Amino acid sequence: MKLVSLFGLFLYSQAVHSLTNIVGYIGESVTLPSRVEPSWVLNKIEWAIYPNNTWIATYREQTESLNRVPRYKGRLRLNTTTGDLTISNLNLNDAMEYSVDLSSDSENTVNKINLVVKQRPQQPVITQRQIITKSSCVVLLTCRSANQGADLSWSSTSFQGDNATLSTPDGLQLIFYTNSTQKASEFTCTSTVGSATASSDFTATCYDEKTVTTMNPPAPHIITSYWRDRAILLFFFGLILGAVLVIFLSCCLQGKLPSPGECLKGKCCSSKVSI
Repeated sequence: MKLVSLFGLFLYSQAVHSLTNIVGYIGESVTLPSRVEPSWVLNKIEWAIYPNNTWIATYREQTESLNRVPRYKGRLRLNTTTGDLTISNLNLNDAMEYSVDLSSDSENTVNKINLVVKQRPQQPVITQRQIITKSSCVVLLTCRSANQGADLSWSSTSFQGDNATLSTPDGLQLIFYTNSTQKASEFTCTSTVGSATASSDFTATCYDEKTVTTMNPPAPHIITSYWRDRAILLFFFGLILGAVLVIFLSCCLQGKLPSPGECLKGKCCSSKVSI
């Protein structure tokens, strides 16, 4: 009798399959496969978690039970034909080892699945800067990802010219040169985290100064030397105007307005008015 029991235990241990890894993503659904033989007609399905085999979904005597554990309530769907379990609205706490005990009229097997939950990479953000001259345009595209450790890459099906990429702390930059304006090129930046990817498309156009001036509203991602030079001039003009205004107000308070000649000689507001 003891020999028969040991032989039965050996057969049962042989029916426990190796661990299978399944990847799911936060907020999405994932299906855990039971890996049962298609020929089986299942009369018992028991999905469990933790080493103590806490049941989360069962099928016995043609009756389903899916709300056994509060944290999974309303998020489980059991296929009673295949034994597969679908978990919806995944979160990081769902990442663990699951086991499923399957039985037909004459056979039994136990399979284990390790669920890994990841965050899908967010779509990368692309910005454009450019430097233009009378006959050429140098465009700098920068691709940024909010996911730490994401691998970024550039691709294009429409641009055939020379280009170069540069990895910087600010993101992955793409530099290309064109000798014409108004000709658009399509670029795609792809962010890869593990086996998951997300991409953003961008239409890069080298705008000339006239176009940038008349754009309504101006394109926010276009920063040209045209606007940079004018911003510098306005800054210094503002400093000079502010200094003149301070001198003028100071002299008004003292009751004497100097002549331009006195100011040039350094005698602005040098005399006091007696009362």
